[in-house]
Amino acid sequence: MGRDAPNDTRAGDGEGAASRIEGWTFEAFALSRTPLALTRGGETVSLRKQALRLLELMLENAGAVITHDQIRDRVWGRQVVDHTGGTHLLVREIRLALNDGAETGAARDLIETLPRQGYRFVGDTRAIVGRPSPRNAAIRRRVAAAVFAGLTLAAASLWAFNRQPTRPSAPSSPAQAAYVKGDFVLNSHSPEALQQAAAYFSEALRADPSFAPALVGLGEIARRQGRYDDVETNARAAMALNPGLGEPHLQLAAVAMGRDWDWEQAAAQIEEALAREPDLAEAFATRAALEMILDRPDESLTAARQAQALDPVSSLIRVDVGWMYYYARDFDTAHARCAEAERLDPDAGYGAYCRYKAARLAGDTLRESRAAADLLVAWGADLDLADKLRSDGDSYVLDQFIDIRRRRMAAMDADAPAQLAAFAVAFAEVGDLDRAATWLEKATAARTPWLPLTLRDPALDPLRDDPRLRAALRAGGLDPRMPRTAAVDADVVRGD
Repeated sequence: MGRDAPNDTRAGDGEGAASRIEGWTFEAFALSRTPLALTRGGETVSLRKQALRLLELMLENAGAVITHDQIRDRVWGRQVVDHTGGTHLLVREIRLALNDGAETGAARDLIETLPRQGYRFVGDTRAIVGRPSPRNAAIRRRVAAAVFAGLTLAAASLWAFNRQPTRPSAPSSPAQAAYVKGDFVLNSHSPEALQQAAAYFSEALRADPSFAPALVGLGEIARRQGRYDDVETNARAAMALNPGLGEPHLQLAAVAMGRDWDWEQAAAQIEEALAREPDLAEAFATRAALEMILDRPDESLTAARQAQALDPVSSLIRVDVGWMYYYARDFDTAHARCAEAERLDPDAGYGAYCRYKAARLAGDTLRESRAAADLLVAWGADLDLADKLRSDGDSYVLDQFIDIRRRRMAAMDADAPAQLAAFAVAFAEVGDLDRAATWLEKATAARTPWLPLTLRDPALDPLRDDPRLRAALRAGGLDPRMPRTAAVDADVVRGD
């Protein structure tokens, strides 16, 4: 086999998009990108997420020197660690995994250490090239459908975006093969993802009715569709088959938070998930949302930072952290975190609305204009105005953007319960407080999923004394007073 050039070719949109490198093979191993996993002979090789990302970086650049700065940016992000020492431990972990636990052997020859420079992967590799991915265009469509109505993405992204693949317990089985296909499709965000993934997960269960990860997958599909009864059914079935999985407990936490507004049950399920998988970043992200619902911003930000520390290069975790800072009314840090998320994944686009809201409430007209321009591009609406927003950034041009939002909101069908609270926030953002309060009443009557988190949105602060908002808070068993502002330690913030 020859060594592939260090080229990370990713798909664009449309039929003419380039092929996507989905992974690499080398020696007896294969590294897949989605999900990110190392296998040998079809069996999963255990490596931490940071070690997998480092190996992925090496394979992307096989034959080239990978500097410590590159490793820091890709593997550690802005997390404060001893990058050199931490990287040394990751390299050792990779070598041990490739050598069946031995300190020396073929793996040491595959990874060359260059003192004071970095590392180089010197083995022969072959790229696994797949068809163009619909991921980028599908995510933009999904983001556009949400943000032009003013939908707060934090609650949705905690599960719809951040879900990580569940590690299968039976390698190389027909059930696992079907499950891996389903999990790949589910995380591709293609328009047909849910239907296709459900078919694969069902196939896995036909092959092995005791294969718990497939039930977790079906539960995730149900959660994305708002079918919380089915989420609960599948999660409990998965727990009965494999009590060691943490993710079913997170799904039950989502049911408690989204459907039942049962905060004690949600907290208990998050603890159960962490008891089984202490390093599950999604559990800390979910805890952050719960603490924010309960108006405990300091505790929320602590959990958010823990999630980011466990998965420092996840753009999805990073944007969730940004939303928690936004809810805590630390708008500058919220903007910074969401901007970081977009730098980690420039094609995703789900940080623009967070940046827009944070900049608007911070009174930063320049940043607000740039974020508004990015939203217009995501919507495919008035690109000329987007150019003006980027070049001018004055209040008059921003008023034109708000007019576009009003027109888009008027054209939307807001009958779906999930959109009621989003409309309340959107009307508050454009200054129509009476209609915002009316939509809050509708959302409360319909028990809109995740309404209690939406109620913490600072855009609703002008309504805090309105009896309709106070009634909505009381309906969720929440304190109707003005949400508290987190006491943020600047040194801690800089260390995220």
